[in-house]
Amino acid sequence: FSKLNNLTPGVNFYVRSYIYDGKEYIYGKSISFQISSEDLKFNLSSLKKVNESTINIGASTDGIGSFSFSNHGHCWSQNDPPTVNENKTAFGIYNSDSSFVSIINNLTYGRYFIRGYLEIEGNIIYSNMISYESQIAVRTDEISALPDKSYDVKGAILSLGMKQIT
Repeated sequence: FSKLNNLTPGVNFYVRSYIYDGKEYIYGKSISFQISSEDLKFNLSSLKKVNESTINIGASTDGIGSFSFSNHGHCWSQNDPPTVNENKTAFGIYNSDSSFVSIINNLTYGRYFIRGYLEIEGNIIYSNMISYESQIAVRTDEISALPDKSYDVKGAILSLGMKQIT
């Protein structure tokens, strides 16, 4: 019985049994196997809007087993799909099933695509992806008729989503 640890998903592994009789090694048949990253459950969880330019996004894992990831976090972009080569958070080593939260700020007006990532030996495993759209929001408060038969309208800007208004 042998226990194999710290295997990388997506890599082909080859194993075979052997015995040493004191003079020579006798080998069994070689077999190959691969651990699929699909065996790992890795999903985004909660998304919470903090203010017009900041959100909190969570992710969780199940099935990490003996894997030790060198980095983890979230990546986001206005391009679909986002990659770790663009905007990302980075929290370092991740080696047990749990959840984590990233604070994404300085979002400008528009649609963002967000997903979690785990990195192991230069390979990236991504979670499911969601999109978030920062929006401009306004409110009409009051309309008043004026003596010259025109109207005075009052309102408020509730959210600019960091978009510059001209």
